[in-house]
Amino acid sequence: MLTSVAEELPDVPLFTSLSAMCGVMHLPCPQTVGALSALVRQGYRVSRSHTDPSAIKTDAPQRKVWDMLRCWAKRPECEAQKGKKKKEPLSPTSPAAAILAASPEEEVDFRPVPEVQRMLSKKDGAGGKVGKFLPNPEQWGPGSRGTSHAAAFGAAEAAAAASNGAVDKRAENQGKRSRKRRAAEAAAAAGEAAAGEAATGEAVAGEAAAGEEAVQGDGGDDGAAEPPRKAPTLDRAV
Repeated sequence: MLTSVAEELPDVPLFTSLSAMCGVMHLPCPQTVGALSALVRQGYRVSRSHTDPSAIKTDAPQRKVWDMLRCWAKRPECEAQKGKKKKEPLSPTSPAAAILAASPEEEVDFRPVPEVQRMLSKKDGAGGKVGKFLPNPEQWGPGSRGTSHAAAFGAAEAAAAASNGAVDKRAENQGKRSRKRRAAEAAAAAGEAAAGEAATGEAVAGEAAAGEEAVQGDGGDDGAAEPPRKAPTLDRAV
């Protein structure tokens, strides 16, 4: 970070965002080395900004930066990058159409300049690596696997995390939804089986009860007492 601050232009307080300007023009952003080299070839000073890797500082007027982007819009590299994304044609009343309609004051050269290449290099004169922006921390972002952060922590810290249950909990949560789905399917199958057995038991009990009632009805008819017979009467002779 201090290296980036030391390389900035001290008398230029504001920076220019090339990505924001290209967004207004609906263009892909040019390479930083080419954009800075185009301004250096016109006699202007340039540097990067420590606040944004894609931002630049320059003492060139803003119209020169816009002219540089107008020239970039006509290059084959820009057209090739634009062809990869399907976009609707610009509206004639849009700001991008108005900016691109103006002709640049002069054509610029995007070939890299050695001075700019040295400034953007991440190595010093001795070949050592120089960090110009803060790197992402080791635990950056969520871990996709239970061992992703454990490898970054190191052996000792991974063992401590495992003892606290952090790694075990991630491993336990693997396949959690599928286990719930299988458990629900098993419970539904068990419920259907239990319902079928209950229905079968009720049917058997109903048939047995009907049979008993039929047997009892037949026995009552056979054992019923016969009605008393009347004694015969003799006709008396008159």
